[in-house]
Amino acid sequence: MTYHPSQRNTEDDIYISTLDPLEADCVLKKLPEMNASRDTNSIICTIKILMPELEQIKHYTFHQALAVVRDIGIFAGSLKKHGIEPVEAVPSLEPVFVNLGKMTDMVPRDTLMHYCLWNPQGERGRRHTAYIDETRLIESGKIAIPRLECAIYDLSSLHTIPIDTPEFVLQCRQCEENLTGMVEAIVYAIKKVSRKIFAEELRAYFDPIIVQGKEFLGPGAVEMPLFIFDHLLWSAECMEEPYLEFRQALLPYCLPKFRKLYTEFEAQPSLLTKVCRELKTAPAANNTILDGANALMKLFHILIKFRKPHIKVVDEAYIAENHIREKGSGGYHLETLNYITALTSNAMIHLSKHINQHLS
Repeated sequence: MTYHPSQRNTEDDIYISTLDPLEADCVLKKLPEMNASRDTNSIICTIKILMPELEQIKHYTFHQALAVVRDIGIFAGSLKKHGIEPVEAVPSLEPVFVNLGKMTDMVPRDTLMHYCLWNPQGERGRRHTAYIDETRLIESGKIAIPRLECAIYDLSSLHTIPIDTPEFVLQCRQCEENLTGMVEAIVYAIKKVSRKIFAEELRAYFDPIIVQGKEFLGPGAVEMPLFIFDHLLWSAECMEEPYLEFRQALLPYCLPKFRKLYTEFEAQPSLLTKVCRELKTAPAANNTILDGANALMKLFHILIKFRKPHIKVVDEAYIAENHIREKGSGGYHLETLNYITALTSNAMIHLSKHINQHLS
């Protein structure tokens, strides 16, 4: 069945954003001031006051548990910004994160979903700072994530549609529309969020924290399930060790539904492979298959147009931070982004060669 954006369960996201299980609305308004004055004692005291007992966690609903992680997580990220490991400062925080992670089937800390999609609108918004740039960053995520999710489901549907049909082209166009919507939302953040403010003021709030001796990434664009989109489109057969490590490292940060989707398609060929096979075996100049291949090619063009400028933005943020960091907020070097972009370009070239061979 074709997946349309209107079918996405945005009601859940909105509902989670309305919840305040810890009754933290008032104190969260003070967090930007605490961070501006580096008042880590107040942040630690607030975590201890807000933090639920382990017995209390058992009675939370799934949605309440997500809201609790969102609110404790933003305080934990604030401590990390000031050079303090949250679970070292508040040891009782560790079992709370671990239990909430198990309950929600997610990593034991806040993620991009908590920070953006489940963050309340307006005055109730959870913010580390008073910078309008941070608000714009969150708003960008609120738009980009749902559009990418829809694009992923579009690709999932494409796997069930014969390539030599008009329906395949129509589904590619719908996917193109959603993918473009995701890119436009990211471009909005690139244009509206100051590189200097992000690098010098915001980025450190999203640094990894240690829980049970393991590092867990903070909210960051790398946690968007774009690699799931890649997996369905072109990367299912990619067996290069650096890419496999990258993919496996990010999988735990995906929502359970996307981890399930990834597993379902793990043993299947990518759309790229399927289309190339059709181009190779179909009669010469089969217009219907060519239309499908060219429609798929447009998705590659959008990915490349998105990834190449993104490299420049990351590099500029790195320069703005005076080369203090070796890695971005997602925990990866700039070389990793270059590597993924190169793999995507190679996949696109592979498709282009098969189209040209079919025409010759």
